[in-house]
This record gives sequence, C-alpha cells and structure tokens, in this order.
Amino acid sequence: MSNLTDWGLPENYKDPSTIGDYLKLGNKEHFDVRVLGDWNQPRTAVQGWVGWKDVINENGQEVRAGSRVVLKNKALLYRQGYRDNQIKFFWALVVYNRDLDTIQCWEITQVKVRSQLTNLLENKKWGILNRYDITVSREGEGYDTEYTLTALPDPEGGLRTCPIAEKALEESTIDLRQLFVGGDIKAPVEEQASDGDSEHFERDDLRPVELVRNRIEAAQTFKELDDALMLKKSYVERGDIPKAEQMTLKSIEVKTKERLSDEVA
Repeated sequence: MSNLTDWGLPENYKDPSTIGDYLKLGNKEHFDVRVLGDWNQPRTAVQGWVGWKDVINENGQEVRAGSRVVLKNKALLYRQGYRDNQIKFFWALVVYNRDLDTIQCWEITQVKVRSQLTNLLENKKWGILNRYDITVSREGEGYDTEYTLTALPDPEGGLRTCPIAEKALEESTIDLRQLFVGGDIKAPVEEQASDGDSEHFERDDLRPVELVRNRIEAAQTFKELDDALMLKKSYVERGDIPKAEQMTLKSIEVKTKERLSDEVA
C-alpha cells in the first residue's frame, strides 16, 4: 500500500491530461503494449506516406508540419513541396498501452520496427500480435535512435487475447483513417462527417483548404460547422493553410452561419 492507494488511486496513477493519443517514447523509455491494429479493420490499421517539413506558423514560430496520404497518392506530397528525404512510408496501428491503461495510435516510420513486428508475426512461437504483449524500448537520439521489441510471455502461460485491451478498444472511438483528412483520430469518420465525407476520405488529391471549404459549405447543423472549424484549426496549426486562404474560409464560415441561423429561425 502507498499514500496513493490509501487515497483511492492506483499505484501507477497517471494524470489523464498528460496522456496523448499517440505512442511516443523518449530516450531510455519503454512501454508494454498489446497491438490491436488489424488490416482487416480499417479504423485500427492504415498505411501510407507521410511528409514532414519545418514551417513558420501564424505566430512566427517554427513548427514541424506533416501531411499524410494513402499509398497511391505519394505524388500529392511532391506537389505539396515535399522532397524525397522528407517523405517516409508509415504504418499506423491501434495499440493498448498497458502502462498507461489507454488506447493509442502507434505510427511506425522505421523499417526495422516494422520488420521486428512481421518477424514476431511469422514466428511459430508468437504469431498473431494481439495474443501477447510487446515491450517497446528506445535508446538514443536522432539518427542514433534504436527501437527494440520484445515479446512477453503470458504469466499464466499460452497465447490469448486480452479482455482488458479488447474492451478498451471496443469502448474507444479511435479511427486512424482520420490521419488522411487531418481529423481527430478519436472521432469515427462515419460520425464526424456529412454524407459526402466518405468521398472526401477517398479523394486525397484535395488540398487542405478545399477539404475544409467543402465541409464548411456542406454543414447542415452548427455541430457539423464546429467539426469543420476544428479541422480547419488543425490544418492552420500545421501550416497547411496560408493566411490568404484562411480569410477566404472565414468569409465562407460567416455565410454558412447566416444560412444556418436563417434555417433555425
């Protein structure tokens, strides 16, 4: 027992506000995870290309901006100004982080990490990833960073799915397809969008400003408009929408608010 448990909190308590949606490891840090991502379940596993570059945001600060596209649309990143050395292939998988007791997105751009996962999957001793935990460890910084994956045997022996992890996924609204449209990965694509959103998801040739404009103009409720403005905010923070285009979107936003107000009245 400890003061934490005496007070009614678990021994390994973490403040929920400090836990992010993405699995991130610092130097000499490690987490035990259960990989729940399955390519047969699109909301839990996606792959594509991601481009990263440093940009100056509206506050004059240098930030790292990213853009993700599905496999067939790598050329779109070149049209957006990304160079070969700024583009990486990635997997994004849903995992249950046992140390933090939460569902997270594990975005994997390292070839060696993907190879370690496929090696475990093909290993007769381990096999299907959701039947055992994996310790993910990191050592080093920058180009010297090394990740190590170690499969963990079940304390009770054998390989089995984890009811706690499966329940956490069932209760979660995570949808990794949002990575391709700049949305909130904790919001299902089907619930957040209008009828035409599935088309927007497939059309990765749309520029951020076009995608946001379509959502603002298509909004049928103030809730849908708020969702569109949240998407706009995420793109602006990443530096994907120039100030001139932001002004245009603001004008469309005003007109949409007037239309929705008239419909309510």
